[in-house]
Formats: sequence, structure tokens, C-alpha cells
Amino acid sequence: MESINFVNLKHFVSVENLDKAQVTALIKRAEYFKEGGPPQF
Repeated sequence: MESINFVNLKHFVSVENLDKAQVTALIKRAEYFKEGGPPQF
């Protein structure tokens, strides 16, 4: 059975309230973090 990792976030993020540029930036930030980059606050 596949396990799922859940990450606790300080704030809930809904892409419904973001424009295209903000969504793209969020995806790039997630990819950077996934590749081992430190979190950026």
C-alpha cells in the first residue's frame, strides 16, 4: 500500500486566490525544496 506524506503548513494555501504568476512561483518553490533546498520564509 502506498504511503502518503503530509506536511504541516502554518497557513492553508488555496490556489483559487492566487494568480497564474503566484501559482507558478509556488510550484517552483516546492520543486526547489523537494530537491533539497532549504525552506525560505
